[in-house]
Amino acid sequence: IVYPRAGKTILLLPIILLLTYISFSVLKKFIGEDISFDRLTNTENTRAIAWNNLITQAKSKPLTGVGIEESQNSENSWLYGFASYGIGMFGLLTITGVMAIWYELKWLRQRFSIDPYYRPMLDLCMAGIAMYFAGAVLEGYMISRVSASLCFIPIYCSAGAIIVKFALAPDQSYEYDEEEWESYGEELPA
Repeated sequence: IVYPRAGKTILLLPIILLLTYISFSVLKKFIGEDISFDRLTNTENTRAIAWNNLITQAKSKPLTGVGIEESQNSENSWLYGFASYGIGMFGLLTITGVMAIWYELKWLRQRFSIDPYYRPMLDLCMAGIAMYFAGAVLEGYMISRVSASLCFIPIYCSAGAIIVKFALAPDQSYEYDEEEWESYGEELPA
C-alpha cells in the first residue's frame, strides 16, 4: 500500500524515531529494566576480533573445520561455515551466494518487462534475498538450524521464480470440456 508513496512516508521517520526513544525512556523509568543502546553508540570494532578468531580456527583445520561446538563466534556466515565445517562449506555458501546474485540480476533485467502489478511483489522477493545475503556478512544464520531468515529465504526464492514465470508467460487460453462442466453443474464461463 505504501510502495508508490514511499517519499511521503519517509518524512514520518523522525517522528517515529522520537516516539520510539520516548517509549524506551518511559519503559526504562517505570519497569526499571535497563535497555542498553551501548552497541549502537559504541565505536569499538567488535566484529574484527570475532572474524580474526574464525579465520584462525579455519586455518587450524581448513579441510574439516574445528566443529560447530569449537568455533567460538558466529559473526559471519561464510567464516563461521569455514571454521566449523571446512573449505567444503565455504564453497557451498559461496556457490549459493553466486547463484543468488545471478538470479537477482536476471530478475532485475526481467523486472521492466513484466506487468507493473507484479513489480512490487518481485521487488519484495529480490529485497528479501539481498537482505539475507547482506546480513550473512554480519551474522552466522546461514549455518544455524532454525532461524527466521532460513524460513523466509525459500519462500522469497520460490515466490520470485513463480512471479517471473507467470508474469512473463504469454496469455493463455483455456479450453473447457462441456461434459466435464456439466457434471459439476456449473455454467461455462463466457
